[in-house]
Amino acid sequence: MEPRELDASRHSVSTKSGEISYIDIGTGPAALFVHGVGTNAYHRLATFTLTDCDTEGNLPPEAFKPIIEMAAAGALAPAMAAMMEDIGAARDAAFGSAYEHPADTDPEVIRAYLEPCVGTPERAREFERLLTSLDPGDLKAVQPQLRELQVPTLVVWGTDDPFFDVSWAYWLRDTIPGVTKVVTVDGGKLFFPEERPGDLVTPLSEHWTAHPGH
Repeated sequence: MEPRELDASRHSVSTKSGEISYIDIGTGPAALFVHGVGTNAYHRLATFTLTDCDTEGNLPPEAFKPIIEMAAAGALAPAMAAMMEDIGAARDAAFGSAYEHPADTDPEVIRAYLEPCVGTPERAREFERLLTSLDPGDLKAVQPQLRELQVPTLVVWGTDDPFFDVSWAYWLRDTIPGVTKVVTVDGGKLFFPEERPGDLVTPLSEHWTAHPGH
């Protein structure tokens, strides 16, 4: 589905934390899809996200350190804002490691990722501040609750994700008692749900069928 098609089903709601945009599409029982830091609804990924901490609560993982260091130095915002001027280059450089086949990705999808975060200098600075404010204590604080979570939980993970190692999938399995299955997507990278949606939809559908009402 193209970004413009998703936007046709976009709504917003006011909360005590501010305005929240969401997409309501399809029929049947509701499923909530939540994206991670720096992505948005176009990722189309149902995910429990560890934000940008590793499984020991260290911030950030090795693959993210250069990005966080640039943000702390105030150099990330202008660099990312410049990407808006050449979406093709941004796709190959900034998103190249997140896709198996970045050249096949629609530039409009890349634009849809970039605009909310760095579409203006003000947004770029806000995103920069967000990255530098991430606190590993937030993840550590919820680990006791995760260890008590009995809700049937499916973990689907790409084996070639350079940012979030597949070992984290097994950390979740060993941490959350409700995990029923770990599915690994051979060769899948961070954005595998876009490139290989069947590798997520199939196990997710099977999980919902096996655990109705959750």
